[in-house]
Amino acid sequence: VTIHDLLPVEYPEIFPKVKYHFNYYVPQLLKKTDIVITVSDFTAQEVRKKYNFKGIINTIYQGYRDEIFYKRSEEEITNVKEKYNIDGKYVITVGETRKYKNVTGIIKAFKYVDEDIKLAIVGKINRLDTETIDLVKSLGLEDRILFLGFVDDDSLAALYSGADAFSFLSLYEGFGIPVLEAMACGTPLILSDIAPFRESADGVGFFSHPTDYEGVAKNINRVVNDAELREESIKKGFERVKQFTWKKFIESFKELLESL
Repeated sequence: VTIHDLLPVEYPEIFPKVKYHFNYYVPQLLKKTDIVITVSDFTAQEVRKKYNFKGIINTIYQGYRDEIFYKRSEEEITNVKEKYNIDGKYVITVGETRKYKNVTGIIKAFKYVDEDIKLAIVGKINRLDTETIDLVKSLGLEDRILFLGFVDDDSLAALYSGADAFSFLSLYEGFGIPVLEAMACGTPLILSDIAPFRESADGVGFFSHPTDYEGVAKNINRVVNDAELREESIKKGFERVKQFTWKKFIESFKELLESL
């Protein structure tokens, strides 16, 4: 059995139907399984804690699509910035406006970010989500917060590549593949200090508590305005992301199956 995360357990109000599977079906499944595979040590700990699971758990880290997410050319970066009307310095974030993604958190942090830096938000914005739009207006950030909506993968890779930083302030994740995508595209990381991100980006990212908005802003300002620090972070990211490939995932999965 592979378990990616326990989001329906942690946020049942967001997953009202799926929560029943996690509350009733998964416990029964775990009684019969030989080995549980998780995508992070954090999720492994969550499975043990939430279900009192005493069996074998193997963490096998996921990979990213390296044929798509790599440092794009200056021409591609220029074209995608023109497509989305982005000029000057910008930070990119990826995620729908669901509570655990904490998109409102990065918006609140931008109240303290230098005024010449913009935020590009990639992800579906629910038309009924007036809270997020109203928050931007209440903070007077209409000219600095860009809602890009759905973005195709090639455009996203170019947006990562052209960004001065990538910010991901999730309150909860099972792993967080966008962290890998950003590192592979040469984007410095501004991350919430949660266990899965420490597993994938410790020593590379700049971490803050997800609701420490001034702390987040401080990291953004520092990274965006310090070219030497940014380049050092990019180099570390290129090296770190080599540890997370689908080839390694497959090899580890194969070894596990052969051991049964």
